[in-house]
Amino acid sequence: MPVNILMPALSPTMEKGNLAKWLKKEGDRVKPGDVIAEIETDKATMEYEAIDEGTLAKIVVPEGTQDVPVKAVIAVAMYGNDDEVRASAKRILRIGKGSGGSYLGDEISQGDWASRHDRYATPQHGRTRDGQVALMSWHCEDASILYSQLPAVREKWHAIAADLRERFDMFDDWGMFAYTNGAFKSWGDYLTEIDIGIWEMKWDDESWAAWVDAKREIARIAIEHGGSISACHGSCREGEVDLVPLELGGGFDVMKKIKRTLDPNNIMNPGKYLLDQAYEEGEE
Repeated sequence: MPVNILMPALSPTMEKGNLAKWLKKEGDRVKPGDVIAEIETDKATMEYEAIDEGTLAKIVVPEGTQDVPVKAVIAVAMYGNDDEVRASAKRILRIGKGSGGSYLGDEISQGDWASRHDRYATPQHGRTRDGQVALMSWHCEDASILYSQLPAVREKWHAIAADLRERFDMFDDWGMFAYTNGAFKSWGDYLTEIDIGIWEMKWDDESWAAWVDAKREIARIAIEHGGSISACHGSCREGEVDLVPLELGGGFDVMKKIKRTLDPNNIMNPGKYLLDQAYEEGEE
């Protein structure tokens, strides 16, 4: 929705003002309290603050203009999905094409890895080594990683994916992403994920063993770089779960004691985090 930005009346007697300077440019996002312009009167120069959140779409009155009447339209802001999101999407596509990229089409882009939290199946994103489309399912391996360690972890995780892909033409590296987490180290903890596409119709004992080994190695690298596999989604599945005692150290024995005390019959999430060990003979 377009909204006109008007020349304000900065005093009860003000009828005109000078638009001294724009502090935002066309296309900039603005939010309430942002100073977008400086307005001069015969007495002072005042800051003009935005009162809504949106995009400064069009500057109507250029800076330096004298004697602009009060309530004259000096700019236009745009608010809402149609005016902001759709316009931004078109701009992103223009940038992508201008940088040599190609648009894959709605069918693929809607099921792409960027939408994985809305669609847990991304079959058309999978590619074999020679570039052919393969119907793959999405698998993520994640850990809480300190910001300073992200570059090193990124290289090593991608190397694991590349090795899998080279040995078995049923795996595809769908990239990594990270976002602030705070569950592990509140001052610099990023939940970091690598997404692997797997052509599951190709499973056999050898490829499954290689996948479990890869998951275990991904977890080991996270722990070696000071990260955590227990402060995120994973650490409860075959492969990475083997390293929970390594991460927690003596805390793992405490977890087992708490598990056995609170759940003597092992009915709460049996099998997770290796906590079945709490019920093995010899455990006290």
